[in-house]
Amino acid sequence: MRNAHIVVDLGFGDAGKGRVVSELCGGKDIGCIVRYSGGPQNAHNVVWRDERGKLFHHTYSQIGSSGSKFTPTLTLPSVPVNILSLVNETLVLSEKTGKHCGGIFVSRDCPLILPCHIEANLWREKSRKKAHGTTGNGIGEVKMFEARFPNDAVRIGDLYDEELLLEKVTKYVAYSTSFGVKFEFDAKRYVSDFLKFIVECVDADSFNIVSDTEITGLLENTAGDVVFEGSQGVLLDADYGFFPHVTFGTMIPILPMTLCEKLSLAPIVYGVTRTYQTRHGAGPFPTEYAVSSEEHQYFSALEKHNIGGAAGSMRYGSADMNLLKYSAGCLRFNNVGIDNLVITHCDIDERHLYSSEISAGYKIPQSREEQIELTEQLFRETTRTRKSTLDELCEQARKITGAIDVITIGSKVVGEGLTGL
Repeated sequence: MRNAHIVVDLGFGDAGKGRVVSELCGGKDIGCIVRYSGGPQNAHNVVWRDERGKLFHHTYSQIGSSGSKFTPTLTLPSVPVNILSLVNETLVLSEKTGKHCGGIFVSRDCPLILPCHIEANLWREKSRKKAHGTTGNGIGEVKMFEARFPNDAVRIGDLYDEELLLEKVTKYVAYSTSFGVKFEFDAKRYVSDFLKFIVECVDADSFNIVSDTEITGLLENTAGDVVFEGSQGVLLDADYGFFPHVTFGTMIPILPMTLCEKLSLAPIVYGVTRTYQTRHGAGPFPTEYAVSSEEHQYFSALEKHNIGGAAGSMRYGSADMNLLKYSAGCLRFNNVGIDNLVITHCDIDERHLYSSEISAGYKIPQSREEQIELTEQLFRETTRTRKSTLDELCEQARKITGAIDVITIGSKVVGEGLTGL
């Protein structure tokens, strides 16, 4: 029986999923990487060496984070796709490595993100009194419209039918305009120019737009194991995250588990977390610290792929065992156990305190009035933390999550694959 390696982020995202996927691809016989959630907002940072020892770096967005191996990527219908940025990513990756970046299979039912979706997304965020935490990639805009008008949502397969694409874009423009979004373009010319650009730029040898039946066939017939690469984190899940600062979709790997049962694959779940907590975007963050200029410079060097953007700067805090326990509980509630707990960034300089402190609990206000007035700032100020060694953190995290094994990974050292698993 083949294995399915399911990679899940147990935090607010940015735990190191791309690193884990690349290590799996480097140390195991992986036939394909399946993207089942998220969208083009992914920033899965990977550094690797080729067979000649040359160092490479790429921040994966819509392609599977295979690192040194160009493992085929399958994108399921649940994932919105920005084909313009996908084309650009393949060109950039091919230019970096000098190799052809092929084997990209995208479901024809994937929602298609257009520039007008991104424009509306940014307009909505700017018009809010309080930031939602969007990455500004148009994902929420597409998913929200799809939920309300599933038959009118623009999909990848519509690229084959200009008349249908124009009809759907016109409906979306009318919908967004009713909320105050102002578009300055002619829909007919917009669609025509977009399709013309796609025809000129898309490499038919790299991209394959396929049906769900074909995707199932690829999964059944591919040689080697399968990796399901998750996105964002459980704490941003639409159902289990802290509303309204959540994403549009589920981060719980229910779909991969269903496919494993259907295709007779043995699931192995990797829950990924850091030695400290991070959050990129607005929303609750109980253990957050005010970052000094020195610390900001230190962490910015590690997070170059996460600097700026619509979500703002990265935020940092102590490892939070309470939130880790909650994330593991969300998985268990959906019959998903954690086989391997992967703790990343184990080589962070301990002078930057986040890596050597653990949140031991929260002080809850005593009176009803205090509870009503509880704010995120008060929540942060009353969080209890204690010093901890890496071994203590690993053992406590293992017990909390119920993981069978714990794997530790640094942030800078390039490995040769998770061969010991």
